[in-house]
Amino acid sequence: MVFENTAGQGQADRERLLKGQAPEKQELLRGLSVGIEFLSDFWKTKYFEEYIRGGGSKMKFVTGRPGSGKTHFLRLAAGLAADMGYKTVCFSARDIWLHDFKEIYVEILSQCDILECLEGCARQIVARVGYQPDEIPEGMTFMDYLSQQSMADAITKREIRLQLKEMFLDNPLLDNNFALACSLLTGGILGHPVLENQNRELLDNDNQGIKSYQALWMRIQNEVVGARFNCFADIVDLDRLGEQIYTVPKLVEMSERFAQALGRGEEITAEGAEHILSHSRMGGVGLPRLVLEAVLSGTETACEPKRNSQENDTEGGERNV
Repeated sequence: MVFENTAGQGQADRERLLKGQAPEKQELLRGLSVGIEFLSDFWKTKYFEEYIRGGGSKMKFVTGRPGSGKTHFLRLAAGLAADMGYKTVCFSARDIWLHDFKEIYVEILSQCDILECLEGCARQIVARVGYQPDEIPEGMTFMDYLSQQSMADAITKREIRLQLKEMFLDNPLLDNNFALACSLLTGGILGHPVLENQNRELLDNDNQGIKSYQALWMRIQNEVVGARFNCFADIVDLDRLGEQIYTVPKLVEMSERFAQALGRGEEITAEGAEHILSHSRMGGVGLPRLVLEAVLSGTETACEPKRNSQENDTEGGERNV
């Protein structure tokens, strides 16, 4: 594995590493990934290539001690998804509180430029009802244009509603809540927002509507945990995963990549890796951070686990979920 010593973002990422933070550049993220491919490859195959692409949806909560690789893994997964054509967003739970899922949806929609996509959908609907999208003056909605042409009759409005329903609400590849939001937003772009009775019920339905995600969160908290790490689990405990995937050879390889990426420090020995593994459970710092500290200090014994996890949670300045 060769890391180019480039300026700009590459240098900024090296500075982040020196502070114990995850890099942002995908090339460096992937180059430093040792062992975690066990889970990232699983997500790529089972979720990105199969389940979600086939119309499914999934919510995961990634947990772990400071330095366990939460930010690293999430950025790595986001990069893999982006490479496959997914829109990805990133925000901190310190800024967007998890108690209100409406805030989460708003942040996601604001970051992924969903309006540009929906404007394209609106143009398709205009074409489907027999009009040319390019004929509508800039800044004017389709309904305003129809009114100006004395064509905003009940039949045309009904056709617009049917097109919205077919494109979103009847689309088996879309989650019900997401389809409803897209339908309302696209209707607004067209100048004809519609909230039919069935959609009002969806909003307020405790079992199927937006409120159901709070119930999902309660179910996730009581998820059954087995003896070995479950890649399908919705609570992803990176500390537990680390106990399974981080062997002595993996830690030595990780230290080699850290040293090479930073252009400084010393890789750890097998004895040093055993020392880190034997002491890792007693502290509040994850294994990847302990390996990095050992590389930078040049000695395996200089990275004794720290018990005060709050003071050492500098991993991207984020609380990842």
